Amino acid sequence: MAVYRAVEAEYLASGKTVARIDAPVPPEGPARLCVPLPAPGPHVVAVLHDRDRTGRMNPLRDGVGFAGNPRLGLGKPPLARVTVEVGGLLPADVVLNYLDGLRVRPLPAHRAQRRARQNPPARASRASGLDRCRGRRGLQARRARP
Repeated sequence: MAVYRAVEAEYLASGKTVARIDAPVPPEGPARLCVPLPAPGPHVVAVLHDRDRTGRMNPLRDGVGFAGNPRLGLGKPPLARVTVEVGGLLPADVVLNYLDGLRVRPLPAHRAQRRARQNPPARASRASGLDRCRGRRGLQARRARP
């Protein structure tokens, strides 16, 4: 999960994250993450399910979602649709979308279960953010079931 300031020049720009946490995806059920932020204000929350574990978005394989759950196409969604105001602990459900034929959409439940069995959970490259958020301002996001 990556958090950016809600500024067009920084939105999804390389090296412009305010906070980032890499954590394994559980084999089933929602994933819960908590990201401490340096200051309140408008932010963009992007979640990537890096199935091939490259650290980069592979549009043919990986899932992506944003706070606000905008409908996704082949480009990035408008900044206004993915901006959330963070002033404390903010729960945000983020639905991951995958390329499915020629459309980008949440996977149907039966396909999501089959893909979860085919792709074991990745190992975390950084510590989970849940413990780091206790008693701090932060953003809490969890992967919603497709």
